[in-house]
Amino acid sequence: KATVSVLNWGRCRVGTGVQHAARRMGFWSSDPPAEEVPVMDAAAGAINDVYILARYQPELLVAKLALVVLVCFVLGSSPPFKGLAFKLRVYCAGVIHFWASREAKVGNTDRTAVTRPSSLIGVSDVVTKEFIFIRHGESEWNEVFNRSKVMLVPRLVVGIVREFFHMPFKHQSLFLDSPLGATGNKQCDALAQALKKPSLSVVAEQGGNTPQARSVIFTSNLRRCVQTTLIGLQPRLQKTREQVFVHSCLQEAAPNVDTMALTPAKEKPQINHPLADLLDEKYNFGSKRWHERAIKRMNIFLKFSFAREENRVIAVGHSLYFRKFFNEYLDDTTPLPEQAEMAKKKKVPNCGVVKFKVQRGKKTLVNSYRIVPDSIQLLHGQWS
Repeated sequence: KATVSVLNWGRCRVGTGVQHAARRMGFWSSDPPAEEVPVMDAAAGAINDVYILARYQPELLVAKLALVVLVCFVLGSSPPFKGLAFKLRVYCAGVIHFWASREAKVGNTDRTAVTRPSSLIGVSDVVTKEFIFIRHGESEWNEVFNRSKVMLVPRLVVGIVREFFHMPFKHQSLFLDSPLGATGNKQCDALAQALKKPSLSVVAEQGGNTPQARSVIFTSNLRRCVQTTLIGLQPRLQKTREQVFVHSCLQEAAPNVDTMALTPAKEKPQINHPLADLLDEKYNFGSKRWHERAIKRMNIFLKFSFAREENRVIAVGHSLYFRKFFNEYLDDTTPLPEQAEMAKKKKVPNCGVVKFKVQRGKKTLVNSYRIVPDSIQLLHGQWS
């Protein structure tokens, strides 16, 4: 009865005399444009049809509404629909991040005089750890956008078509959290072979028997870094079966949508690899937020690293993140060696390996971190 009453009111108010009722209520001071009348007549007819069903065939109306609810429920609970809804949310977050984020800003603008790297120069009361940065292999995003511009449009069209077919699947995407491409997989295989070189023994071997003599492996929560870790460090991981910590504070420091993570917080990235069971998600706090700054994630990562017993930290991450890292924690008041200058201005190449030392103040300067300038060594690849 309530439904019939509401529909009856709608039919009377909007019904067959929609334009007259709207004009009488003050929405139009004159007749509406001619092109709007068919639209209003169609709406009036639809309301009138529903009213007739509710008035004379309520059981049919209930059956139709139940069918609509059932269809919505089935679609809403199906994996493809859930995957599509999830992808749309991530794309919306990526667009907001692209326009509102300040990730592209580089430099020591967020630092005070106390926390600047130069504040640790000459300080003896510091803790020093060795860090090794490994950049991921070339991603699908790189293959589409960073190759020759002559064929950009055909590559982009093919990429969009492929992304369309990936949309119903939650953990598959060409652009979001872009995975390794064919070239990237080859680069990772080359890195695995290069671990046999003496210069990369610090990466190939876990270290001594004590925790202090060992190294620990962190990787960004983006899929291309996790894939690079499992493929490029496979000889070591097969031998040691050690944990690989997925750390969201290593997420790329750039505004593009390929830097948005598909893996939710406290979950493992969905990677098809026999060593994927070695991944540990305890440090995966989910994708970055649009209002975050890269310097905050870097400080958190350094805090985690220095809290661990291992004296060597291996981090698999991204080129812009690494370049910002060197810009933030290298001295900005003294002349720098050539390798340090290259680290601030150039990119670590795909599957490139760079080693350096970081100092942390113990007491009053406990929040200060400084890269030792003359400790930077590019062990694999060339600055690009």
